[in-house]
Amino acid sequence: GYLGGNVLNLLSQLQVDLTGADFSNLSIWQAHLPATDLSQVNFAGSDLSKSVFAETFGGVISVTFSPDGEQLATSDTSGEIHVWQIATGKQLVICSGHAHWTWALAFSPDGQFLVSASDDYLVKLWEVKTGECLKTFKGHTYSVNAIAFSPDGQRIATSSQDATIRIWEVNAPVSQPQVDTASSLLGIVNESVQILTGHESRVWSIAFSPDGQTLVSGSEDKTIKLWNVQTGECNQTLQGHTNWIKSVVFSSDGQLFASGSFDQTIKLWNAKTGECLKTLQSHTSTVTAIAFSPNGQKLVSSSYDQTIKLWNVETGQCTRTLQGHSNRVWSVAFSPDGRLVASGGDDHAAKLWEVETGQCTKTWKGHTNAILSLSLNPTQPVLASGHEDQTVKLWNLKTGQILRDLRGHTNRA
Repeated sequence: GYLGGNVLNLLSQLQVDLTGADFSNLSIWQAHLPATDLSQVNFAGSDLSKSVFAETFGGVISVTFSPDGEQLATSDTSGEIHVWQIATGKQLVICSGHAHWTWALAFSPDGQFLVSASDDYLVKLWEVKTGECLKTFKGHTYSVNAIAFSPDGQRIATSSQDATIRIWEVNAPVSQPQVDTASSLLGIVNESVQILTGHESRVWSIAFSPDGQTLVSGSEDKTIKLWNVQTGECNQTLQGHTNWIKSVVFSSDGQLFASGSFDQTIKLWNAKTGECLKTLQSHTSTVTAIAFSPNGQKLVSSSYDQTIKLWNVETGQCTRTLQGHSNRVWSVAFSPDGRLVASGGDDHAAKLWEVETGQCTKTWKGHTNAILSLSLNPTQPVLASGHEDQTVKLWNLKTGQILRDLRGHTNRA
């Protein structure tokens, strides 16, 4: 009975690819496989007594670091938000109140508060220290899927599948009390400062400019809009993409912003004039994520085509294509010094790449399901990855070792 389990444990330690293996009708006792990829493995009729497998309920939807880099917040499809202490891996608080998937999170600039956007049409403001829900912002009429704090921390912007963007005052007075699902009294804010209308379909992404004066949005209607945050007026509507816009991001100096689309292209725009400066073409499928390097000279993108591409912002040329993933790549991020790029994909792998050489220096396969989100600590050599197996892992970028394995979610996060 123990022979089968011991063999499987050995194969797991040797990192043998078990995809498609047939272990049907065998006695497999005390196999310990919580971090082993068992895609398409056949255990039909097997005796799996005392064996341990990963529970693959889903992956982390949103991961965000606190401004000081000491805490990590994650959200899940049960509606819960978990705040973790990075140094110890300890769970600090659980924020409970959303009734459905929580799509996006953002810390306030001072790190004291956290805001969340959910499938229950609500936006919530949480005190990080206690996990208490201070306010619920109610007004969207469909799922809220993007959220951003203004640089001064005074306002919150949210975008929704109801085709609107709303801007809220963090310190807005409560208009009515209500009891939430945790049976605690909280305040409902029904009035937003502005309701930005103009998009004709779902708004998938938003971002504040570094000075907080402008908001950029990308929509399923194939347009990008630039909004005056003070007046709520749309200053410009930019057209050029021929399919949904999946991602928008400002450069650190605020002079440029980039957009990535289902039309397989990336566009660079002048943030002041709205002029499309360049169209970056090389991907052969949907562009899933984009990020500027810290100095703004490079751009990195990921795609359904299983590749990561590095671009020269000045020339618009693809300088390198990073290949190594065997399925769709969902997320990319630059390290704070701009020397490394991290990526995560549907092949259950996280990879670390050298920007200068294009070499993949490390591959981690510590999860049994797709990597949905990555975030690099701005001050420490630490990478956080969120997955469909309901875990979050913290990695040492220098050694490739797992620092912390954060468990506590009970469903897709």
